[in-house]
Amino acid sequence: MWIFHNFTEKLFDTFFPKKCIGCKKENTIICKICLNNLRKNIDTENLLVYSYFSYKDLLTRKIIRNIKYFHRKDLINPLTSESFYYFSFVLSEIDNPIIIPIPVSKIRLYVRGYNQAELIAKEFSNFFKVDLYNNILIKNKTNKRQAIIRNKNERIENIKNSFAVKNKEEIFEKNIILIDDVATSYATMNEARNILLKNGAKKVIGFTLAH
Repeated sequence: MWIFHNFTEKLFDTFFPKKCIGCKKENTIICKICLNNLRKNIDTENLLVYSYFSYKDLLTRKIIRNIKYFHRKDLINPLTSESFYYFSFVLSEIDNPIIIPIPVSKIRLYVRGYNQAELIAKEFSNFFKVDLYNNILIKNKTNKRQAIIRNKNERIENIKNSFAVKNKEEIFEKNIILIDDVATSYATMNEARNILLKNGAKKVIGFTLAH
């Protein structure tokens, strides 16, 4: 499946040159003007999850959806690069953290060809020189997509018991940064955080591109 995705992406790039996803300016995937105009997140309802962009911004929402559902992995770097300065302040307050991406189920990984949270986590890991652990948190069931559930309580119920921890000795007394693309109701982040804490993690906070 991933071979097919890579082939179609290269074919698309050949016949349809890159244009800004916002204003359609040619030869750039997102121009500086559109990137700078993305609304920043100012909500602070969850003090354990830090998000840079606002998911209420229509262009931000379009970018995230393109990353997640339309194989626009090339849009990850502009968003992460723009947010590094913001997240560096948070990182400075955490001793020797490790990074863990929110996992997807095996079926979704097979269909999509990649886990966008892991790709985002790799960007953070490379920039901040923080170890990335992608063999700790696993998705142990394929549930209904959170994005199509509007009710917050239903989201919490839908994601319940979806995660498990492997190699828990590797997270004992560790400070962990969970990485995901977007947090809306925080149900996914809270469920993953709780299972990590139950398995010995010292502290768990979340970074997402948008909320």
